[in-house]
Amino acid sequence: MSYHHLTIEERACIAQYYKNGLKISEIAKLIKRNKSTISRELKRNPSKNEGYNAIGAQRKYNKRRKKCIRHKVLENQLLYEFVTFGLSQYWSPDQIVNKLPEPLSISISTIYRAIDNKMFDEVVASRLRRYGKNLKRQLHKTKNICYDFSSVRTIHERPKEVETRDEFGHWELDTVVLRKECGCHIATFVERKTRYAIFVKIKDRKAKTMADAIIEKLSVFPDYAVKTLTVDRGLEFTDWKRVEEKLHTKVYFCDSYSPWQRGTNENTNGLLRQFFPRRKLLPQINEESLVFAQNMINNRPRKVLHYSSPHQIFLLHLN
Repeated sequence: MSYHHLTIEERACIAQYYKNGLKISEIAKLIKRNKSTISRELKRNPSKNEGYNAIGAQRKYNKRRKKCIRHKVLENQLLYEFVTFGLSQYWSPDQIVNKLPEPLSISISTIYRAIDNKMFDEVVASRLRRYGKNLKRQLHKTKNICYDFSSVRTIHERPKEVETRDEFGHWELDTVVLRKECGCHIATFVERKTRYAIFVKIKDRKAKTMADAIIEKLSVFPDYAVKTLTVDRGLEFTDWKRVEEKLHTKVYFCDSYSPWQRGTNENTNGLLRQFFPRRKLLPQINEESLVFAQNMINNRPRKVLHYSSPHQIFLLHLN
């Protein structure tokens, strides 16, 4: 059985339970980990003031991983050159890994972490669509909050017809995070088969706010049009049980730090960034500008749809 490193969510839980005075064996049972893992974590990442701090522990872990990544990527010149070449060609880490000549090997997540750790030329790295979205945002999302993701339904339990896109009614959901000055973020919902997208302005990334937006926008469709929802492990999706109850659907969670598991959504977010660039200071976003972007994207002919538009194919299946 392979060992999986502790996630930031698990560290947040450990911090909270440890602060409440629970024993190591009790903490291990609650987060479904071996007690030796908890003991080692507490000894390895002590905090002077708090006994154990999840954010501090994660930062120490990241530093250790960074040294490991630096050795993996930079020690092999051929590997470094190939990954650099792939990034210069606008390839995703997934495409790089699958085009890697033998005997070279590297994981998708290692490439993402190497990019976050500034191991490649910034001009080359910036060609990656998700360049700049690093682990720091994930840390801020989970600060002072503990949520046990061990009870959720994972993407590995999702029906096969979702993956093959043979069936209509399966959605991917995400949040496009905007600069603080914008005063809002954008929730994005994309139907996998038709690539039809819905964009919703949300005031914050709280779970209730996101659940309300999902229910409001997707409840207008019949049940056969909303069979499953696939989301990441952001805390804005932790009100998933209410969403399932209201929409009569099932919610599936991706693995941590695995954006490629929602490829349709990630691609659509990239299209949306054409209208709301990441590095540009945007004025207050209004509904009109969001509707304009949604209509432009949904009515664009797509090669994957044999040059029909997402809007056309979505209506065809809906009717």
